[in-house]
Amino acid sequence: MSSVLRIVPPPTKNTKLLKKIYNFSKYKEDHSVEFLRAKLSKKAKNTTLKFLGFLALREKLDFLEKLAPHHLRLALSPKPLNLGFLPIDKNNFILPYHGVTLLDGLYFRVKYLTDIKYRGGTLYAYKLASDSHILFYSSEEIN
Repeated sequence: MSSVLRIVPPPTKNTKLLKKIYNFSKYKEDHSVEFLRAKLSKKAKNTTLKFLGFLALREKLDFLEKLAPHHLRLALSPKPLNLGFLPIDKNNFILPYHGVTLLDGLYFRVKYLTDIKYRGGTLYAYKLASDSHILFYSSEEIN
């Protein structure tokens, strides 16, 4: 369940509080953290049920086959009638739209932003001059 909790928008943007919410082994006596954790859990369960409902309905209506007959499905793992693919590399298990890009030495990795911030240290955000969105993060300053 903790992996599902990470892809649901959190109930706060307070980084210190988020660290407590996602640290399941601690802060069990803190009622404000438990309240937000329960709120996040409920949201994750509802989101998961809606998504599973969408998938079931999509299959029942045969939507993809009607829209694109003889299509080839992509999946994160090979299954009958699906093409399995790895979005980045075999050592990365976080999808690009679930995390942020981190320049880690010579390699780009996809990591959860909360995990990057949790380990501490200086974090530099890089973006194109013409764009307001962050392109990637690095723990080293790039000139």
